[in-house]
Amino acid sequence: ASLKDSSGNNRNQLTGTAGPAWSLPPNSTASLIGNGVLFNALDEWVSFGNVLGTTNILTVSTWWKPTSLQAQNPLVSKSTGTAPPVWTLGGGTAAGNFFSRVGQSATTTAVSMGTAIVAANWYRLTMVYDGTQAVVNDRLKLYSNGAPVTVTHSGTHPTSIAVGGNLRFGHYAWAAGYGANGTIDEVEISTTSRSAAWIRAEYETQKSNSQTDGTPFLTVGAQEVVSVGVESFASFYDTGEVGPAATYTL
Repeated sequence: ASLKDSSGNNRNQLTGTAGPAWSLPPNSTASLIGNGVLFNALDEWVSFGNVLGTTNILTVSTWWKPTSLQAQNPLVSKSTGTAPPVWTLGGGTAAGNFFSRVGQSATTTAVSMGTAIVAANWYRLTMVYDGTQAVVNDRLKLYSNGAPVTVTHSGTHPTSIAVGGNLRFGHYAWAAGYGANGTIDEVEISTTSRSAAWIRAEYETQKSNSQTDGTPFLTVGAQEVVSVGVESFASFYDTGEVGPAATYTL
């Protein structure tokens, strides 16, 4: 079955457009929350077409369980079909870091430092891009498992990112051999700059779904008064943040 956008914005997977002749459909697999999508790093991905246009604010999150570590590992990416991508959240490098890139320049990247990605473990990875920030390095932030990480920046992160290109999970759009290696689950893309409190609360509530202590999974939707055991959850509501542009419960 094709992947559906559960945000209500109907940015669903394209059918019959898997990519070039060497593309194969990825495999659905038991995952952290229900099912996820397992990619083989070579010739598997899913495409959603040219959705999510020009913006100066973007938050992208996904759960990621690498089969093995390698260079690139593009998890969620938007690309015109020629290198480099419009933007990317990458699941790691051979050294165990993860990264993000915004703007069509191979030099405008943010790479996590001191946050090792280990094969066969689950991680909630998040990039927050805010082109309205005056300080260039404040425009791109990375989080791992709900916590901000130290980042090494290169290049000048742009004030906005372009409209063109297809949204893909598990692959860049321009060539074979640039694929993700492992399982992706619960992708969320938002044209809102998510706060640290939101990111932490989302991580804690989604993580609880994989526990066996009876802790319920909390689905974050419209603002309402709730009582949960998550530190700083109240500040998540105080931000006035709204729902995502696209959410994929794989």
